[in-house]
Amino acid sequence: MERARWVGARRAFVIAIFALACVAFLGLAIPFPVSGTELGSNWQCNKTAFVLTTCSQVR
Repeated sequence: MERARWVGARRAFVIAIFALACVAFLGLAIPFPVSGTELGSNWQCNKTAFVLTTCSQVR
């Protein structure tokens, strides 16, 4: 019976770690504005996860 308690505790620990990893990933994946002074004032750039930068022209 005690083994079942450890299995449940281990499962809860793994689920908690997975949930924290998902929150951390989503925190990094949210795009944030980047200054694009080289492109001019009619462009808006966003950087996602510190890697992918996308720019679009503001109309």
